[in-house]
Order: sequence, then structure tokens, then C-alpha cells
Amino acid sequence: MSDFLISIAVWQTLLDESIEFHGHVRDNRIECVIEAVRERGGHTVSHSDARRALDLAAHEFEEAYLAGSPIDNKERVRIVGDALSVSLSHTEMDSLAQRLGATHQAHSLVPMPGARDALRRLAANYRVVVVSDTWLSPGQTLRAALDYHRMSEFLEDMYFSDETGVSKTSGSAWKYVADRMNIGVSRIIHIGDLPAVDGYIAMKSHCATSIVVPHPSHPIVGSSSSMVGLQAASRLVDVPDLVAKFTGRRP
Repeated sequence: MSDFLISIAVWQTLLDESIEFHGHVRDNRIECVIEAVRERGGHTVSHSDARRALDLAAHEFEEAYLAGSPIDNKERVRIVGDALSVSLSHTEMDSLAQRLGATHQAHSLVPMPGARDALRRLAANYRVVVVSDTWLSPGQTLRAALDYHRMSEFLEDMYFSDETGVSKTSGSAWKYVADRMNIGVSRIIHIGDLPAVDGYIAMKSHCATSIVVPHPSHPIVGSSSSMVGLQAASRLVDVPDLVAKFTGRRP
């Protein structure tokens, strides 16, 4: 077993939202917003207005995350409320955030192509953990989905930001994992889909290397693509060979 540790992201690296459930999940979230405003005693919110409010919050949430200053789910809900001119109490924001998160279930998430086989091959030679910054879907849901799709059997541990309190955007997630896995950050090989976070910040945090498997929604562009030490794979199934080459092991 190699002394390198593999850390791998979950959302849009190992798991993604299934096409058939995407519309269902979206509609459920819209209904959650409409119902929350109704319970608040506010005005009736249309389906299209609720959708636009959710889209605005998602956009601001992702921009903040990629800028290295992630906002929590309560702030995301506040943005939704402001877009609808509805003032929600802290309790109401907590409740709506939980209801929105509950719209994702294990069976509504599907493995990315080649995910299970890539994990199997990596686990044969390395310790493998997941390191995930959670958004609306809590770590509990992602853990259940990894169990459901029989991927957790290849993992030594799972670290989700809503449970650990540390984020990849600050680089603290890898230090947290290194301390718990009794290894130096410089022996961690990170794999993920976001060039700005799983690529640039992982390398800036002194991981041994980072392999980015870009998702169509955020391809590798600009300075991140030429950063020293950063590697790219067009498919997840190619990652084990890149890791083997980096560590000097036979694939």
C-alpha cells in the first residue's frame, strides 16, 4: 500500500444529479419556497418567481464559493427571501434550508461515468477518502448516496464540510484530513472537478498534486489550466493511471 493518500470530491466528481430526477428536485424546491412564504403569511408566490429566486440564490452561492468565501445555506435562503420581498426569521430560514436540502435523496443521485471502477482501482493501492464541501445537500445525503451506489466500500473515511466545519476553499479541509489520517498534506493527491478549488486551492495548500476531471458546467480555463503540478483528465476512468504514473507504481 502506497504512503500517498487519495482525497476525492463527491458532487459532480463521483456523483451527479440524474436527468430524470433533475426536474422533480427543482419542482420540489420551488414548492418548498412557495409553501414557506405561504406559512409566513406573506403574499402568494408564483412558480416562476420562486424559480427565479432560487436561481439567483444558486448563482450568488456559487460565485461566493468559487471566490473563496462560501456562504451558508441560511444566507442562501435569505437571498431567496429578499428576491421575493419576504423577510424570514432565523427559525424560518433554518426550516426552509433543511426542507430544500431534503429534496435530494440517495436515489436521485447517480454515479459519474466510471466512478465506481476508478475508486476500486485506486483503493487497491492507496488509502482513499472523500473530501466534500456540501451545498444544499448535506453530508448525510451524500454519504447515503455513496452507500446506495456501493462506492463507500472503497473509502476509508468521508469528510463533509457541514460536519467538519472546514472547507476546501480555505485549504483547511486538507489539513484537517491530514491530521486525522496521520499523514502530511504533501502526501495527499486530490481529485475533483472544480479547477479553482480542487485544482488551484489544492495545489496552493501544498497537496502533492491535483487531478481535475472537469464537469461540463465548469471546464478548465485560464491560469488554472497552466498551474505547475496541476493535472487534468478528460474522464474519471483515466485517473488511476495518472495517479500510478505520479507515484511511480504500476497501474
